[in-house]
Amino acid sequence: MTFKAPAHVALKILKADASGNNKELAMLLELYSPDLNHPGKCHIIELLDYFEHDGPNGTHLCLVFPAMISDGVGMTISERLHQAAYVQAISKQLLLGLDFLHNLGIIHCGRLAPGT
Repeated sequence: MTFKAPAHVALKILKADASGNNKELAMLLELYSPDLNHPGKCHIIELLDYFEHDGPNGTHLCLVFPAMISDGVGMTISERLHQAAYVQAISKQLLLGLDFLHNLGIIHCGRLAPGT
């Protein structure tokens, strides 16, 4: 079986001064360790790859993620109310993902909102 890269990806390019000894990269690599088995793991965005790019301002760490269909805002802003089952499903996924992070000693700082 061969790995087929997705047609579209999202890049997060860090500033050169933030690229060395990056804690975010270390955390993302830990999250997808094959030793971790938790039902919330599948609700955390997966780091597909990473690389360094040498530019005029220094070396930048580039993180590669799956492209998202939406930033989530469309799920919350609507002219109509959502069905209870929809709200329950989204809430369950959110809480499973948070529980997975908390079990690893990782906390989410800030408000929980679409795109975060």
